[in-house]
Amino acid sequence: EKLLKDFGKEKGQIDIIRSGIDLEKFNIEYNENYRKEISRGKDFVFLTIRRLEKRMGLENLIDACKILKDRNPNFILYIGGQGNYKNLLKRRIKENNLENEVRLIGFIDESRLVGYMSNSDLFILPSIDLEGFGLVILESMACGTPVLCSPIGGSKEIIKKVDEKLILKDIRPLTIANSLNAFQNQKIKIYDRDYYRSFVVENYSWQIFAKQYDEWVRK
Repeated sequence: EKLLKDFGKEKGQIDIIRSGIDLEKFNIEYNENYRKEISRGKDFVFLTIRRLEKRMGLENLIDACKILKDRNPNFILYIGGQGNYKNLLKRRIKENNLENEVRLIGFIDESRLVGYMSNSDLFILPSIDLEGFGLVILESMACGTPVLCSPIGGSKEIIKKVDEKLILKDIRPLTIANSLNAFQNQKIKIYDRDYYRSFVVENYSWQIFAKQYDEWVRK
C-alpha cells in the first residue's frame, strides 16, 4: 500500500515475499501445571509482548480491561516487555483497580517465551501506529495461540486469512473490550492449537521464504 500510494508504483512492479519464523523454536508446549500457575485461578489468560511505548496502544488495552472486568472479571492479562512507558502503565493499572487482572512482567527471556505463548488463550496486538509485519503474531500462532490484532499496519493482512473477527474494527478501549468479551463468550470461533500452528507452517516457514526468494532472484 505504501509503495502504491506514496511512491507511485504499480502493482505489476511489486513482488511480495512472505517472511518466516523459526518453527523449531516456536512450537506448542502446553503444560497443565504451567497453565495453572500463570492463570492464577482465572479461566482466560491474555498475553501481549511489546515495547512499552505509546504507539503500542497498551493504555487502550488496560482501559479495555477495566470495561471487561465489569462484565466478566474471569481473566488475567500479562504484558511482557520493557520501555519508557512502564511507570505510566503501572499507574494506569492502579487507577483502574486492575492489580489482580493486569500484570506487567517485564522482559520475557527465551526460556519462558514459548511457555507463555503456548499456555495463553489469546495474544493481543493493540497497536495504534507504525505496526509492520508483526512477527510476534506468527510466533504466537506457531505456539498454538490465536491473535487479536488492531486494524493498523500489516498484521491484519495475516490475521484476515485466519479469521476476520480477530481483527479489531478500531482501537478504542470499548471495541477491544467487546472483542475480548466475545472471545470469553465463545462468539468468536476458536480452533484447536494445531489449527493455528498449521497455518503458520503452511504459509510462513523459512523454507517457503527461501523458495519464494530464489524464484524472485531467478526472474
